[in-house]
Amino acid sequence: MEYYDSIAERAKEIGRYTVENNTTLRQTAKKFGISKSTCHKDLTERLPKYDAELAEEVKKVLMSNKAMSTIKGGQATQKKYEENMNVYVRAQKIGRYFVEHRATVKEVSKKFGLSDSTCYLDLTKRLPKYDAKLAEEVKKVLMNNRAMSAIKGSQATKRKYEANRQSKK
Repeated sequence: MEYYDSIAERAKEIGRYTVENNTTLRQTAKKFGISKSTCHKDLTERLPKYDAELAEEVKKVLMSNKAMSTIKGGQATQKKYEENMNVYVRAQKIGRYFVEHRATVKEVSKKFGLSDSTCYLDLTKRLPKYDAKLAEEVKKVLMNNRAMSAIKGSQATKRKYEANRQSKK
């Protein structure tokens, strides 16, 4: 961290560095060991008093950085939207397959190459947000699957009990 004899000297040095390296406020502040607020104040309020020409060049760099930030923010929003659309499409495909084939979650996860938990989340949490009608159909199939699982479980238990009883005779 450098020490300057005056604020004017520091503002000019920061301004030159920003223009020469086309840096952001954050990068410049880090380089000079000052806060972003101090850096911003030096470049936008103090520098114009000491060197108007340099201040104009700095202003162009800062405006360019701000424009890029806005574009990047828009791209991030678009990417998130596209990811959400992909989840929406996947949830619908999984839901339709699940209902049409009266499949189990395990069968669906295997078919689509996803984990059981991802399929279950798509069917029970995500799909209702996008397609309430299909989600209701899925819910009915899930309930039927659970009922069938319980019946199969009790049948298996009964068979084990009978086999155990036979072996003791």
